[in-house]
This record gives sequence, C-alpha cells and structure tokens, in this order.
Amino acid sequence: MKKMILGLCALVACFVFASCGGNPTETVKNLAEKAKDIKTYDEAKSLTKDFIQASIDFFKSNPTKEEAEEFQKACQEFSKATEAAKLPEEEQAKALKDTEFLKEIEELNKELKKVTEEWEKAQKDEKEDKE
Repeated sequence: MKKMILGLCALVACFVFASCGGNPTETVKNLAEKAKDIKTYDEAKSLTKDFIQASIDFFKSNPTKEEAEEFQKACQEFSKATEAAKLPEEEQAKALKDTEFLKEIEELNKELKKVTEEWEKAQKDEKEDKE
C-alpha cells in the first residue's frame, strides 16, 4: 500500500514539474504566488534567480506579441507580489552584504537584456518583412 501511495505521489509530482517547467509565463505566475509567502533572504534569492531565468527562457523561445503581452501581465503580478512581501530586518541585512549574489544577478540581467534585444530586433524584422 505504501509503495502504491508513493508511486502516485511521484506521478503527481512529475505532472506538476512538467506543467510548470515548460511555460515561462506559468512559471512566473507560480513565482508570484510563492512571493507572497517569502520569509527568508534565501527564498527571495531563489525567486529572483528563477524569475530572471524564466524571462530569459521566454525570450529565447521567440514568443509572439500576444504571448509577450501575457508574459508582461504575469511579470506585473510578480512585481506586485514581491513589493508586498516584507522580509524581517535581519534577512534584509543579509541582502545588503551578499555581493556575490549581486554579481550573479548582474550577469543574468546582461543575458536577459541581450535576448530581449534579439527578440525585439526579430519582431521588427518580421514586421518589415510583412510590409
């Protein structure tokens, strides 16, 4: 009986991971939900990295303008959720001291900027080709 229950739990977990991992917009929506409950700096770090990586993955997938609008709405939800989240003061102090993480985020942001610019250029080229 235990094996059957564990097997079912594993199967459900696989479906959850499969449904969340493939769609960056859904990933950002899930991160927005998680952001409402963050309590530690480590959770905030993880959410930040996951958000930026989902954004990179989104623009690498060469989305349509409609998909980009939907993604932007999800990003706004994430932004509101993170603004509403309040970390305890000792956790905020950790953030100010973590220069390693700031460097890591800076590199991720550079990559995000690059893929965003490439996507915008592709959108512009596509529009010109249609005209």
